[in-house]
Amino acid sequence: MNAKIRCLSIVAAAALLPACASMDEREAYVAPERAPSLLDQDSKYIARVNAIALRRGIHITWVNPPTRRTAAPADTPK
Repeated sequence: MNAKIRCLSIVAAAALLPACASMDEREAYVAPERAPSLLDQDSKYIARVNAIALRRGIHITWVNPPTRRTAAPADTPK
């Protein structure tokens, strides 16, 4: 009896799981490229510092990550 119930529950779960699968076409959506901002993180500098710290056995937690210095957009009034 227990084997029948166990087998039936496995079959029921296998039948219901495909219903939970996402059919959304936007799943592979990639955000468009955006213009650089004054608040963008300097990812190259962060990666370089993290690599050096990793070689020395140090773990870094960035509280205020460094930002890239970029020119202000020309259409922005000063």
